[in-house]
Amino acid sequence: METGYIYKIERKKTHQIYIGQTIDFKKRMLEHKKGLIQHIDRAIQKYGSEAFSYEILEEVPLNELNKREIYYIKKYNTYNNKKHYNKHPGGDALGKLTEEHKNKLSETLKDFFSKNPHKHPQLEITKSDVSKITYEYMKNDLNSQEISTKYNICDRTIRKIINGNHILNKTNLKYLKLRYMAKTIIYYYEEMNLSYNDISQKLNRSRQFIGKIVNRKHPISKDLGVPKPKSPYKLSKKDYLKIFNDYYDGKYNQDELAEKYNISDGMVSKIINGKHSITKNLEIPTNINKKHNNSPLSKKEYLGIYNKYKSGEYTQQELMTEYKIGQKTVYNIIKGKHWSTQHLKAIKTTGENHCDTKITKSEGIKIYEEYKTGNYTQTELGEKYNTSQKVVSRIVNGKHWSTKHLKSPVKDKKCQISKESCLEIYNKYKNNNYSQQKLADEYNISRNTVSKIINAKHPSTKKLKKLNKNNNRKLTKKKCLEIYNEYNNNKCTQKELGEKYEISPRTISRIINHKHWSTKKLDK
Repeated sequence: METGYIYKIERKKTHQIYIGQTIDFKKRMLEHKKGLIQHIDRAIQKYGSEAFSYEILEEVPLNELNKREIYYIKKYNTYNNKKHYNKHPGGDALGKLTEEHKNKLSETLKDFFSKNPHKHPQLEITKSDVSKITYEYMKNDLNSQEISTKYNICDRTIRKIINGNHILNKTNLKYLKLRYMAKTIIYYYEEMNLSYNDISQKLNRSRQFIGKIVNRKHPISKDLGVPKPKSPYKLSKKDYLKIFNDYYDGKYNQDELAEKYNISDGMVSKIINGKHSITKNLEIPTNINKKHNNSPLSKKEYLGIYNKYKSGEYTQQELMTEYKIGQKTVYNIIKGKHWSTQHLKAIKTTGENHCDTKITKSEGIKIYEEYKTGNYTQTELGEKYNTSQKVVSRIVNGKHWSTKHLKSPVKDKKCQISKESCLEIYNKYKNNNYSQQKLADEYNISRNTVSKIINAKHPSTKKLKKLNKNNNRKLTKKKCLEIYNEYNNNKCTQKELGEKYEISPRTISRIINHKHWSTKKLDK
């Protein structure tokens, strides 16, 4: 039998008391200490949590909680005596909050936290932490994940700070960093006359990114007002043929040809691959491997990367910095998708002993077991164990190396729906008695399951005919046109129309924006 608690909070100095009820005592006390809605919450914020004592008066069944709360409020006289903190006689006296009350509370809390952001209950960090994160991101060039591991702060919080969406930081650091990077690239290219390769090695950025900024193809270079560089001369037919021949003779690679003739990599690629109008009819030599010609590393070095990762002593990030290549290139090498490792087997799983493994075997099994209980969603487990939802999905479905020996968790029999219930849902929908949402609420299943049942995709309704969407139309064309006219004549808002006709705001939006079947042909 499920039980709850009647608790008492008392201010030690003045003996002012508050009586309340809860199912989870620890969680409720935290809410009181961090909240600002109730009178007792504000008192705790004012005098400090140490100025109060917290105790459980009685453990009672859930159906008797209201009665016992009323009893204890009367016993300690905490409602009639204005000295105490109870503002209601207990039980269900407060009821549900109205929309107006909710909006007022929301506005007051927003105003309070905008003036006092450091008092926000969900705040994990201080202003000094924000300045540290800003320094690490802007000066030391660390990404959000690296900062997260260094300071033991949630990756999501760091991304909010970087993007200027955090309560303590409203400036977009990502944009500022990009702007500074673009100015540096333009300075190196125009003032110091450095090549794309030299800038790439100095700033650890790809040639493609540098080319976009220099050639005013990146949005940030447009914001800075960078003039588009003009080519000193137009290429003649001889130049195009020379580029083609020089490339296949092995004299120059694509980057060098682009710099020599002051054209883009894309143009060089078109010329050498026979996609340009002048080199269309030329035969591409088969005795040379184009992939090798433009590679920054030799085949031995690529194989060295493969073997180092396989040994388990290096992470992908370490190999990227050591060989100065991109993450995609490293990934293709270790997965056997690169030209140098096509003959080798892909390194499918990192394993527990590999230094690139973020989740240990014991953690993987814990995640699997916790998901099986039904108390956590995949996203919640991802946040709890500081990993992505994709990894959690692979773990719980037995596709991760740590849970390959386990079966994917089957839902409880209570959650599964019987064949009789499926047929009932099918017939109710067919007879226009219920909408999909109502059926989902009535049978305590997801709307997706209802959709499968009525569309004959569920095992229990596979042999039946798929129901037409129009069978369940609540609205006639007349009603839809009434809604359309009422909105356009400024008689009602979308919300008011939804309540009036008992349909969702999404349907109202589709009607008035000419996306509904009834108003598609109307003039906008």
